[in-house]
Amino acid sequence: LAQTFEASPPDVFDRLIRLNYLGAVHVTKVLLPAMLSPLGMGVKKERNASQRRIAFVSSLASLVPIYGFSAYAAAKSAITTFADILQQELEDVGPAVTIIFPPDTDTPGLQAENVGKPATTRAISEAGGLESPAAVAASAMHDVLLGRQRSLLGATGRALSWATAGVSRAQQDCPLPLPPPFVAVIEILLAPIFKVALFGFAYWCRACILWHSRKGRQQGQ
Repeated sequence: LAQTFEASPPDVFDRLIRLNYLGAVHVTKVLLPAMLSPLGMGVKKERNASQRRIAFVSSLASLVPIYGFSAYAAAKSAITTFADILQQELEDVGPAVTIIFPPDTDTPGLQAENVGKPATTRAISEAGGLESPAAVAASAMHDVLLGRQRSLLGATGRALSWATAGVSRAQQDCPLPLPPPFVAVIEILLAPIFKVALFGFAYWCRACILWHSRKGRQQGQ
């Protein structure tokens, strides 16, 4: 999953798009009509469609560019955009749509990914920390049941989501139970700080790339 674009075979891009984006699209296309029906999904008791939930698993890598993730992050970004639009279309009729942005999680999948991962990618990714599967699952389930649009674990993930929110309404994951207008004001006040932080992150990433590039050239001599 973690390779430079030059080192990535073309089929990797096709496979990740099919697995992540198109897989989510096709499953949603099949299940959504039943989820919109009051008696859909085999539910005996009539239930409002807004009580049902759709969850998509994206990644923090879809929010910011990270060296070595040209295939993986692009596929996850497609999920994020698709889910954002689906949420707009279903907001008045249900079900609620949640996008989950898990951080690096201590799983066999991550261990396999780390084999052959570029040193630059590893350095940037590890700066975001490592979470346990139980913590990630509990956070995601909590946010899905609440019908939140985005699910992020920890202060770093939440700040990254707020800083890169783009065209959106007030974030729902504010740690304080405040009305949306108050949350919007907080976001506006924090926007300059987030922008400075993003500048710092971008320059730090650039420094990591240059340092590892020089180190690689020196080792190759």
